[in-house]
Parts: sequence; structure tokens; C-alpha cells
Amino acid sequence: MWFRRDLRLNDNPALGAAAFAAAAVGARVVPLFVLDPALTSALTGFRRDYFFATLAALDQQIQTEGEGRLLIKEGNPKELVVQFASDLGATQVFVTGDYSPFGASRDRVVAARLEATGRQLQVVDSPYLHAPGAITKVGGQPYSIFTPYYRKWLARPVPGVESSVAIRFAADDGKSRMPAGFATDSRNVATQLQDFLVAGLSEYGARRNRPDLAGTSRLSAALHFGELHPRTVWAQIQEGTTSGADFLRQLCWRDFYADVMFHRPESAWANVDRRFDAFPWRTEGTTDDFDAWSRGQTGFPFVDAGMRQLLDTGWMHNRSRMVTASFLTKDLQIDWRRGAHWFLQHLTDADVANNSLGWQWTAGTGTDAAPFFRVFNP
Repeated sequence: MWFRRDLRLNDNPALGAAAFAAAAVGARVVPLFVLDPALTSALTGFRRDYFFATLAALDQQIQTEGEGRLLIKEGNPKELVVQFASDLGATQVFVTGDYSPFGASRDRVVAARLEATGRQLQVVDSPYLHAPGAITKVGGQPYSIFTPYYRKWLARPVPGVESSVAIRFAADDGKSRMPAGFATDSRNVATQLQDFLVAGLSEYGARRNRPDLAGTSRLSAALHFGELHPRTVWAQIQEGTTSGADFLRQLCWRDFYADVMFHRPESAWANVDRRFDAFPWRTEGTTDDFDAWSRGQTGFPFVDAGMRQLLDTGWMHNRSRMVTASFLTKDLQIDWRRGAHWFLQHLTDADVANNSLGWQWTAGTGTDAAPFFRVFNP
């Protein structure tokens, strides 16, 4: 089992499929995580700490299942995964699908190289409620507008939460381990979700746009790294007595942006609306303005509060994200890509699809975008 953005044991269909396949031939599951320098080199600050704490938590969960430990290796997965499977004599490598431009390209190479050695990459499930590409128009074309996508998203059946399965992990070999200095922290994602469903969901629609209130779930990082699957959230909302329509709509935005980038991978850093390729963003004399914005020193208190929250905590309230993005692109007339890159560097929950397409929505360059002349009041 090659873990990526699915760092959990519960409700993990790929892991369940691996356990079933192993049991069928009397084998054990080897849990692997690859520290790819192409990705880990960009991990800094809060994001790095959160990521390694999540890996440490997964390792502890695996240990509770018996003799196993999470095997952590560093290197290029295009080479390492294939060689490792060969060394083990493993015929199948199970993964949760990765639909990001980087991940999809990597997985195509790994799948081809495994196949060349008589092995298979088994892709099961996705990090989304509905996998990118699953929801299309009648003619099979992708949606570019959120609202019709949302209607179809709501109507599509959702698979049930994966039942817990007995997993026989391979015995601890005493080899590759967690980098020194990282351990699990005190967070409990399951408890965090329950607290929100009990105390926050009923008021979510009224409070979610208030950055001064603790009105959001704060589950974005857990969803990004796969400590929690949106299917689990969906199931628990359906079981409750409080309508979760406003919150589910936000989960749908996550699926929608992943779907857009799946069909248009260039949208990570290119304008969806290509007319903006000729837009005259300011290029001269922007260094001081960008530095003031990034450090929360613009003199506009609401903008500065959001940017300082990002630097101090690794998180920013969604309304503040839109206001600070609007300020950079509309008031300072600075290219959205500079702001998107800054957010990717500092957000614990940084996700390429959510981040880039969210920035494009605010800048007016994206799909289903607010028009460029709409400016958030800073």
C-alpha cells in the first residue's frame, strides 16, 4: 500500500482492497510512504510540522494493528516504488487516485514501469466525494460553471463509508523511519469533526463568512492530507438532524476545482479565461507593495489581519482569503500567480486546485469567475 494523500486506516478503500488481495494469497500488506524531494522540498513551517505529525499518527495507528510500522523511504517514486515492489516480490501496488497534474503524470510513469516488470498499479477511490471526471454534462463534456455541477453532484449517489477490515501488516523490519524531531500532536480529527457537527453545523451558514468568529470546521488540512475523507463527513451529516447544505456546498467547491484542473491541468498557473493573458498587470515598482501585502503591513487592518493570521498560524479564514486576494489583484493590480505562490508556501492546507482556481475566481480570470470589476471592500 503506497500511501499519499490518504493518511488514515479507517474508510480507506485502497487499503481495504490491498488487505483483501493480500489475504487471498496468504500475504501481508507493506505500508509505504515515499518522501519525494520534488514535493517535500517545498514543505516549510506549519505545513511541514502538520504533515510529519500526520505521518507519525499513521505510523502509530499501524502499530496498534500488530507488528507493522509505516515504512518511509526518500527518493523519486517513479524509480523507488518500482524497485521496492521488485525487491519484495510484490505483484500489486495499491494507491488512492491522485488527480493533480503532478500526481497524475507521476502515476502514469509508475504504472507503465510496474507493468513492464509484470506488476500492476491498482488505483482505488479518490480523495474526493466524486472523483474528477465522474460528473459530466449529458454529452460527456465537463462543467465549467459551478451551479449546474453542484446540482448534479448533489444528485449523484455517494458510496457508503468503507467498513473496517482486519489488516495483516508486514512485520517491522527496523529500517526506514520518521525523520527525527517529529511526533504526533494532540489533535484528534474525529473529535474535531464531531465537535463541529454538534456545535457548529447548525450555525455554519450564518457564521461562515465572519472571520472574527470560530464558525468554520477547520478541517481543510485534514481533508487535504487524507486524515479524513469527505465521504465520512457526508455520511455523518446525513445521519444528523441538522441540515448541512451550506457546508456540503463548500465540499462541492473542493470537488469542482479538482474536476476543472483534471480537465485543464494548465489552469494551475495559466489563466482559465485566456483573454487575461494580455492583461496589463503591474510589473514595475511592485516589490514594496507585494512585500507589504505578504507581511500584513498594507495599512488596511482587515487585509493585514488576514495576512498576519496566515504567517502566525498557517491558516486563514476563507473570507479573509478572498479579501486579501482581491486586494492584491484589484487594488494593487499584481498578478494573481504571485499571491497564489505565497499562499502555497504558507498555508497548511495548501492544495493546488483549490488555491489556484480560488485565486482565479477572485481575480476574475477563472471559470465561473466573479467579473474583474467586482472588488471586495478591504
